[in-house]
Amino acid sequence: MVRIGFGALALLLLACSAALADSPPYNAAIERLSVPQSAFVWYPSAAPERPWQAGPWTVTATQGAAPATGQRFPLILFAQGDETPLMHAHLAAALARNGFVVVMPIYTAARHVLLGPRQAEAALAATLEDARLAPILDPARVGMVGHSLGGAVGLILAGGKLDQARYAAYCRTAPADPGACRARAMPGPLPSPIVEHPLKALVLSDPLAAPFDVEGLSAVRMPVLLYRPENSAAALESVLPQSSALRALPSAEGILLDPCPAGATGCRPSKADWLALRDQVEAEIVAFFRAHL
Repeated sequence: MVRIGFGALALLLLACSAALADSPPYNAAIERLSVPQSAFVWYPSAAPERPWQAGPWTVTATQGAAPATGQRFPLILFAQGDETPLMHAHLAAALARNGFVVVMPIYTAARHVLLGPRQAEAALAATLEDARLAPILDPARVGMVGHSLGGAVGLILAGGKLDQARYAAYCRTAPADPGACRARAMPGPLPSPIVEHPLKALVLSDPLAAPFDVEGLSAVRMPVLLYRPENSAAALESVLPQSSALRALPSAEGILLDPCPAGATGCRPSKADWLALRDQVEAEIVAFFRAHL
């Protein structure tokens, strides 16, 4: 643990232990929305889980099952990096089983660092307007998970101001980060996101933070749970709110990615020690959102 108030750390670890010990109260279900922004939505359900295949990926969530009833659930926006959303299905299902609705936009272009905030808002709006899901949603409780390039999307929606000149300078000196820099090429000014549903809490996993300076992140005031590789620059930590929890992990750059199934590329292999760490991180994320949403 890199930096966190001792009281907050104790509460987070206690909640994490409870999340690991308790059986999730729901099963995971999934629906794909197509307009105005294509998105996968994971949500709590009482129906038995029926796994299905999406190409090489096994998705353990029942397609189109009836949503759980009796309460309204908080929402989690999920912005992935330069990969398919289904590479994060395990975390999305874990959140759904614990009473969260996860909205995961399917990006329409590789430039989603710039377009991602609007696409995320469009996906959230489509979910809130969905006739089957709207009755179980609480639009006043919205959190977000941002992985890699999606971390920049999360920072923007949390109030951060991306500096395009700083971004360009980073890309001139970062040939080993082609995904982030492919996402930069876009003519015209940076579109301003229309944030209709302010975030209450933010989880970042190895986020693309280079395009932001201290002033640009001064408006990010909600609690943040940050996972970063042990050898990465820690500059982002100095400007996050004091309520933030910061974790340095040996493999944080891929900790939210599902293991690589046969026939898939661009994902990490399955290792027993890494899977145990992945499960611990998922329990921490569940506990963090329980505490702040």
